[in-house]
Amino acid sequence: MLKNISPFSKAFVFDIFNLDFMKKNFIRKEFLDLAKTQGDLKIVRFNNNTLDVKKGIMNITQKTIIQKGFSLKRYFPEWQMQIYTEEELRKLLSGAGFNKITILGSFSNGNFEEFNKEKSISMHVIAEHI
Repeated sequence: MLKNISPFSKAFVFDIFNLDFMKKNFIRKEFLDLAKTQGDLKIVRFNNNTLDVKKGIMNITQKTIIQKGFSLKRYFPEWQMQIYTEEELRKLLSGAGFNKITILGSFSNGNFEEFNKEKSISMHVIAEHI
């Protein structure tokens, strides 16, 4: 992850799944992730993911169907994502020279929650060179 960061970067902002949360709460079967309707536009998305807890690698497999009127489009993206615990992430970022690291929890109702490694599904990270 950090090989792509310029040594001249002042800040690095991103979100990532929280491995500590995923170890106990990962959904190990297909599930409906999103269903929205707006006018004649309908979108549904299913996820059927796997997680290698020891390596922290999520294999993400999605099925997305978008219907506008009578026209249907289907998308089937797949990718891998490396995820980390808070401790692993802080160590990586500190090792890359970031000396102020702020980790917030999930975004809900227009606000960030306080990060809790057992309860936050994701980490919203602000890493800065100060």
